[in-house]
Amino acid sequence: QMGGQIGVNSQAGQGATFWFCVPAPACAAADAAQAVRREPGSVLLVEPHPAARAATLEMLRHAGFQASATPDAACAMALLSDDARSPGDVVLYAEPEHPGRESPFAKRVRAGGATPRLIKLVTLAAMAELDLPHIDGPDAWIPKPASAAQFLRALRNSPEGHSNLGELEPADAPQLPLLGARVLLAEDNAINAEIAIEFLKEMDCSVVHAPNGADAVAHFSAQSFDVVLMDCQMPVMDGFEATRRIRQIEAGAGASQRRTPILAVTANALSGDSERCIAAGMDGHIGKPFAQNELGELLQRWVTPSPAASRGVAGAVVAVSAQSTALDVPPAGPPSSAVAHAPAIDREALLKGLRIGGRTRPELVSKVIALFVTDMPPLLLALRLALAQGDARGAERAVHTLKSSAASVAALELAQLAKGVESLARGGQLDEATLALPQLDAWFAQTAQQLSAMQNELRQSELEVTSP
Repeated sequence: QMGGQIGVNSQAGQGATFWFCVPAPACAAADAAQAVRREPGSVLLVEPHPAARAATLEMLRHAGFQASATPDAACAMALLSDDARSPGDVVLYAEPEHPGRESPFAKRVRAGGATPRLIKLVTLAAMAELDLPHIDGPDAWIPKPASAAQFLRALRNSPEGHSNLGELEPADAPQLPLLGARVLLAEDNAINAEIAIEFLKEMDCSVVHAPNGADAVAHFSAQSFDVVLMDCQMPVMDGFEATRRIRQIEAGAGASQRRTPILAVTANALSGDSERCIAAGMDGHIGKPFAQNELGELLQRWVTPSPAASRGVAGAVVAVSAQSTALDVPPAGPPSSAVAHAPAIDREALLKGLRIGGRTRPELVSKVIALFVTDMPPLLLALRLALAQGDARGAERAVHTLKSSAASVAALELAQLAKGVESLARGGQLDEATLALPQLDAWFAQTAQQLSAMQNELRQSELEVTSP
């Protein structure tokens, strides 16, 4: 009915590629952007930091706006009082000394009779913590550093200067279920474990963490749980074997032992995975990375909330089996010139993925970034060693963890590249996988660099918010 085509190319033992094409109007998004751009006569950027000013100005001009910049509010007020400037202009401004609720610049502009649309550049911490929809002054907010897409969205969302970017931090986020459950989390990836634990604690769950299947079986045999979240691919013992052994423990206990729900947590969508999960004795599954509301919806189907659960009382991590890597790994070098200026992370997706209770927690974002930057070099080294030794299984295991971690921090290019290397390792194509190592190194370096910059911004914004 859409006038398109769809097909599949399949090769035995290799997989299938599904494709489709549909006719669509050319440049529909660009036309929409141009419609937005025709309304303002120009954009005035107010940014005191020279580097940020230059980068944002370049972004605006590259996006097709007539843009000028000034370093301070006094110069901006002088320009806005010029009768030659259109009253429909947009002012994109930063106030480092006022990262919170107050916006003296907006008050001065309004008091002076100027009527531009005011879009304030705010730090990630302010974006996460402030109740932006209920703050007077700016017409919209976007996080620093700004992208053209965020700026266009701000213009579309505030055509009359009265809306904001509510979709970044929804004020009406749904209430999380309060489960009060005892959860056994079997997860070898430190980043995924940290995120899952924080999500579960907010739902008033107590968590026992095991970094491999053998530890998970040991914990299960020693105490009772309301639900098990089981990663499928882990060292020592994978999730499939761990599930089989847990079911054996239950069968050995007889009728007195209730069946504990075991939910698979997997980053793969391979043919046969669902059948393997069911055959091993698992009851459901959730894909990685997952948002907190997705986890909450899954758990609600399998866990009866405890009457003692209460909002505002976070759950606890009652036991943790830690895994450490004793490798002396040098810090990542600078990215190669081929990817040096490419966007390695989707900042907005990262912030949304780490929301707890509908709001982004800067401290969780910062902790996840630190884990990624620290844990990935040993994985890259393990991958390199496995490939050099002809260890296809070890290479697949290392790059699988790298892929999962990259997806958790919204490093989409790195995750996609790791997925390809994982497929090569699984097929025993180790020479081809080795050829991809320079690309993996380059994209990791770029990803780490951009994540570290984001982490520094979070820390700086927290200092600005807490300083008198």
